[in-house]
Amino acid sequence: MAVASIKDVPLEARIAFRSKNPKNTVLWSGKLIGISTLSGVRGYGNLQPENEAVRQIDPSVPSDTSLLTYFLLEVHTQGQASKIYAFADQWIKAGTLQILDTVKRVSLIVEDPFNDPQRLVAYLASATYIAKLT
Repeated sequence: MAVASIKDVPLEARIAFRSKNPKNTVLWSGKLIGISTLSGVRGYGNLQPENEAVRQIDPSVPSDTSLLTYFLLEVHTQGQASKIYAFADQWIKAGTLQILDTVKRVSLIVEDPFNDPQRLVAYLASATYIAKLT
């Protein structure tokens, strides 16, 4: 499903997109793990060169990188550990942002007669569900 902005994508959805940067020919694909400001993505590489390359194609992208909407993408490469990359929503080539699949979430209210919430989590994990206590 195509979407216009990263803001329209639910967290933990698998997405794919291409960059406006003509030298960045990768079809990026991975899991959206966060949307942030510049301060939240500073540890994920030097973002200024990508922004400048995109600005050569699209001068409407702000040169002030603190004005961009960033997101973190977790990319899995077969046989290697996953890696997290930072991108800006404004760097995505129009019409290429796709939601590949989303994580379905349900909320359950469970009465625990054993007063053992870890047992509930372990039971769900044994059936390959991902659960957390709140």
